[in-house]
Amino acid sequence: MTNLKTPLGLFAISYLIYGTVMNIRMFTGQMWPTYLFFISIIIGILFLFLNKPTKQLKNYKFWQIIIGLIPVTFFFVYMQIVNSNRKYDADFRNSIKENTTYFKNGIWIDEKDSLAGIEIKNRKWIMFYKGMETDSNDIYDFRITNKISEYADTKLKPGEFLILTNKSDTLKYELLGYNEEFLNLIYFPRGNTLTYKKVK
Repeated sequence: MTNLKTPLGLFAISYLIYGTVMNIRMFTGQMWPTYLFFISIIIGILFLFLNKPTKQLKNYKFWQIIIGLIPVTFFFVYMQIVNSNRKYDADFRNSIKENTTYFKNGIWIDEKDSLAGIEIKNRKWIMFYKGMETDSNDIYDFRITNKISEYADTKLKPGEFLILTNKSDTLKYELLGYNEEFLNLIYFPRGNTLTYKKVK
């Protein structure tokens, strides 16, 4: 037991106890145990094996503390990234509403074809091509929805779909991003990405 009184030995015991207790708690609570708790147990076992060899290092206590803190640091950074992504997704979904007030009036030009673009005006979505006359088939009503029925069973996130309709056609897109400068869409079912830049 004296070997376990080293910094790395204490870290090993801590990781083993934490992983075991949390897994038991997940099972007793009839929840699906997360892989992170299994990893904690594996790290604890690994540290037990590393405990004796690392004692041969000069200033071994310092290096054992560094080694012991690596998983904690990695986990902290990982959770920060996950929470940040969740917050972004939540903010994005909450910002999208099933009405036509989501998009502001403006003209957007296709980045790949400077003659092609769209104009959002008076709650209408107008597609145009410079040098060509725009007719009624180029003018659409639009709405934002949280799903498209054809893709309801896919992993596409809710609240990110744009549907354009007029008397002759219906067009469907996934909304990748929208701000004061850019509009990014994926056209279904082809899957090609469209990027528009706003005219200032």
